[in-house]
Amino acid sequence: KRKAISDVRRTFCLFVTFDLLFISLLWIIELNTKDGIQKNLENEIIKYNFKTSFFDIFVLAFFRFFVLLLAYAIVKLRHWWVIAVTTLVSSAFLIVKVILSELLTKGAFGYLLPIVSFVIAWLETWFLDFKVLTQEAEEE
Repeated sequence: KRKAISDVRRTFCLFVTFDLLFISLLWIIELNTKDGIQKNLENEIIKYNFKTSFFDIFVLAFFRFFVLLLAYAIVKLRHWWVIAVTTLVSSAFLIVKVILSELLTKGAFGYLLPIVSFVIAWLETWFLDFKVLTQEAEEE
């Protein structure tokens, strides 16, 4: 009898959750570095500025989390198109963000958050394509 969700797919879902939690943790650390979390939250969310805010990188991680878990945990798709779209959106957004923003003047986090987000998005793609879908196809 088939499991409700394969072990490798469950691992993928955990990795997607790790993506959101790790980006969130890095963002919270960044928020706590200067004027305190409350003041920085106000500056990054309420007074949002594309060139200086990390909030959109957090929203991007949430977007990946929501879409990927919806597609691959709830709907249980067996196709790569959803991860391709989320990776394309993430990559394009992060490249534009790095080119147009002033994040690189903000120290280590200006480099760290976009790079980590970019790498994790591509690791998710690799894992789904070469591990999850391949292994599940072999098990059928």
